[in-house]
Amino acid sequence: MEINVRFIPTFLAIVLAFSSARAQPLVVSISGDEGFLTPFTYVTGYPGYNLLSLVYDTLMLPDLNGVVQPWLAEQVRSSNGGREWTIRLKAAQWHDGKPITSEDVKFSYEYYRRYPVVGRFATAVRLFSQIRAPDSRTVVISLPRPDANFELTTLADVPILPKHIWENVTDPKGFRNNIGSGPFMLVEVKSGQFIALKPTLTTRHSDRVLAGFFGFG
Repeated sequence: MEINVRFIPTFLAIVLAFSSARAQPLVVSISGDEGFLTPFTYVTGYPGYNLLSLVYDTLMLPDLNGVVQPWLAEQVRSSNGGREWTIRLKAAQWHDGKPITSEDVKFSYEYYRRYPVVGRFATAVRLFSQIRAPDSRTVVISLPRPDANFELTTLADVPILPKHIWENVTDPKGFRNNIGSGPFMLVEVKSGQFIALKPTLTTRHSDRVLAGFFGFG
């Protein structure tokens, strides 16, 4: 199922246009241009962040009932009274085929802190005491105090970036690369006209989960 997002100036309409074989594209009309769809360039919370979430994964994700569940993470557990969080990653790949590792997660959170004025995600990671990657699939995050909303406001909200692509980028607002690990990959952007995405569905992704991004299903 391909998604084409087209800009309509005065309203938001979602049109399902696919056959029983799910071969036809899904066309989503939105009210404005959402930019190049990176964590530093998308414009609005809805539908911009929803579209961004099709391209970039978070460690956790609210299910259709609003309950936060592991997503890119395989297991999430807290200790030390909620001051330490240990995240075990699933075996997963970026869209370019490279493996996702704990170093990508560590890098992402530190990168958002490095450029707080050009992206909103710095707020969710600013109070970390420490973040470690003891092995390739384990991330340990230490907080100065317990945070009851940590899973929702950080683990289920902050997109993970591929370190091998972003580590030398010093102008995140101007950078144009959309390699993520989400269920869709950005194919083409024409400013003021459309955004085209194609599926990269894996065992972590399903049509029912995708429906949750747009509120139907």
